[in-house]
Amino acid sequence: MKPYFSGIAGPSEFRRLEAAGVRRLLVDPFDRIHPVGRAHVALDSGAYRAVKHDLSLDLERHLTFVRGHGPFDFAVSLDEICDPRASVENWERLWRSRSDDDPTLIPVFHRCGERGDLERYLDETSVPVPGQSLEAQPRS
Repeated sequence: MKPYFSGIAGPSEFRRLEAAGVRRLLVDPFDRIHPVGRAHVALDSGAYRAVKHDLSLDLERHLTFVRGHGPFDFAVSLDEICDPRASVENWERLWRSRSDDDPTLIPVFHRCGERGDLERYLDETSVPVPGQSLEAQPRS
């Protein structure tokens, strides 16, 4: 597993993580912090920050940011916290809009989401799942 560390709201947080030897960073688009020339930077959706600060999210702006501020190891699809259906719709639009130059795109699955959505995400993205297979997971 290759963890990515987040919570970088400014230069001091970045310096602390760098001093601690952190090599992989997950940055928030609202912070607009992307360490230029640094390897192993991924882009989060910004959904948590949007909910906490009553900010609006827009899929087209998110995709423009992904394409204009990389390179990123991967970019998280635009999430809608507490709305798994909207997150799925955002993923579908993002998946259709992707280009060969985009970084790897990662969907967001809500724990209350539909099993079929998770299976489709896994099929579309070929994201490896550590541990048990889907069939071995307890059904809710």
